[in-house]
Amino acid sequence: MMARRQCAAVACAAFALAGAVAFARGPVTERAEFAGEALPAGWSIESGRFASPFYAGAVQRVALEYAAAPGEGSGAVAVYAIDHMEGGEWKIADLNVRTSGAAFDFPEGSDYRAFRVECSGAALSSFSVTWFDNRLDSPENVHVTGFGYSYLNLAWDAVEDAAGYQVTVWTNRVMGSCDGTVGWAETWAGLKTSTGSALLVNNKNTSDSKADHPDEWVELEDVYLSQNPAHVKLGTATSKIGWMTVPAHGRGDGMHLRFKAARFDGRDDGPNLAVDFVSSDGTQTNREVFVLSVEEKTFHKSLADLQDGWKIVLASVPKEGTAQTKDCRVDLGEVAYVQGYTPGEVQMEVLGSVRVGGGTTTARVSALPSVKVNASVTAVGSGDFADSPPSETVSVDLSNAPRIAVLLSDIQREGGYEESFDPIAGLLDNSWRNFVTLPYWQARNGEAEVDRITTASGTGAKSGGLYAYHGPAGSDATSYSLAAVANTSNRMKFGFAVTNDTDRIFESVTLRFTARQWTFNNKRTAAQSLRFSYCLTNEVVAVSAAGEWVEVDALRFDALAPGEGNSLEAAGDAADPATGSMARTMEATLEGVRLLPGKVLIFRWVPDAVANGEALGVDDVSLTCVARPIGTVLFFANLSTLHL
Repeated sequence: MMARRQCAAVACAAFALAGAVAFARGPVTERAEFAGEALPAGWSIESGRFASPFYAGAVQRVALEYAAAPGEGSGAVAVYAIDHMEGGEWKIADLNVRTSGAAFDFPEGSDYRAFRVECSGAALSSFSVTWFDNRLDSPENVHVTGFGYSYLNLAWDAVEDAAGYQVTVWTNRVMGSCDGTVGWAETWAGLKTSTGSALLVNNKNTSDSKADHPDEWVELEDVYLSQNPAHVKLGTATSKIGWMTVPAHGRGDGMHLRFKAARFDGRDDGPNLAVDFVSSDGTQTNREVFVLSVEEKTFHKSLADLQDGWKIVLASVPKEGTAQTKDCRVDLGEVAYVQGYTPGEVQMEVLGSVRVGGGTTTARVSALPSVKVNASVTAVGSGDFADSPPSETVSVDLSNAPRIAVLLSDIQREGGYEESFDPIAGLLDNSWRNFVTLPYWQARNGEAEVDRITTASGTGAKSGGLYAYHGPAGSDATSYSLAAVANTSNRMKFGFAVTNDTDRIFESVTLRFTARQWTFNNKRTAAQSLRFSYCLTNEVVAVSAAGEWVEVDALRFDALAPGEGNSLEAAGDAADPATGSMARTMEATLEGVRLLPGKVLIFRWVPDAVANGEALGVDDVSLTCVARPIGTVLFFANLSTLHL
């Protein structure tokens, strides 16, 4: 296409790009053709010069290809690189229209990320740029493999040509912010009905929310209020969208609407929140959508754009890419007008980092504070390759870390601990998460994690898996024990760990528990036992992990043998009529166990895996051990007894 001449002495042209530049390791091509004076976004033209926008990236080399417009036999093309930081220019070369291209290297350490092309006495018909970005690819599939109150474990996919990886953990701090002066606020404290607030909670019971036309919506007689009086749910139990009109108490520069909001019920697929400025006739809307996280956060929106007579509407809207569901509700904790609020600058505060070699794709960052943290991984280059951009960020709240091991310091401070398993009665569903559903406790089926637990009475046939048993109907259905059915396809194991986080040595470890047999299966043809073993380690590992597991015969519980009956009558004096199980108290001292500072002691129970296996479990677990300071003779030690 012929270029359009701009003036007698200088010819230049505008062009359109085929697509956006997407940097990756290796060359990325941006091709352009002259198209009249229509410039793509970011490009500029002035006085016979056209300039590219700035591009982020570690560009080291660039190649240009161009061609003169038909009939243009002379003239020059000057190409400049523009410094991203300082705005200065570096002249790459003087070219002429008889050549068709050139390649140039940027000076070492430069930050040139844009070009300016000056056409003198010539016009171009085509122009393309190849940007050579020598950065490594960013690590992908970065995910958390485990965390505690002071550490974070990450894993990722390997990056080709990476010499190593840098793992960085940080938190975002808001610096220099000012909360301003609150002129009006609603916190819903003590709210009992929909009429107890100055705010109206409305909803339209239709799949099309029409959130930008509130005149078409009707007020509900009974909103779905949170049981927590300091919150209100924006929406109803059956509807898909909820909205709320906010009384007009202020507008203009320096005035902000502040609100505290979170996704309803901690759902990861929950809604977001839209703040609308809506004209009185509903024909115009100024909308901003705030992306909510599970935990409650505080948001601000400037009221500078609010006009007289306009309404302020808060609306729950589905998360992008999801369908509207009855769970599209938002928890609101406060709405307020704030005068003089100044947004703060978000700064990264690095909490910890580690460097690992190129052959490693896992890392642990320790000594972290118990707060919500962000983490990313950078592939480290060498030779011809530069470091990659950071990976996508992953976030985890270390303050909600699962309690994976009982701390002996806590036992000392709190004067003892018992596990009756009765808290299992509060389960809302049958999901099981190791260390979370029941702190400190884990279960495995072979090597796989268990993700389901069945709560049931101790009667009837049971399939393989993890169980929380209580007594039959008419007995105490709130008293539970932890049990498992192991058979040829389910090889169950469960247990817990104790960590010595003190400066003392713990010896004479004595374990006591109640063993229970919940079922009596007359189809079983082999003997079955619930076996106990322990292992000393340097960290908490899975109860299925390989190691020096020491079996204790004195703590082995033998189920009723085949042919002994299929009822409690066969158990005789060992039967527990309150729970409907065969019960036996087991107790033994683990000979020779010395739990040194920093060491972990893991206990596990393993039912024999046999066809038509019984449901075998434990209840009322307790642990006692003797502690002495390091370097003292046991005879003179200040002894203390701990109870678990």
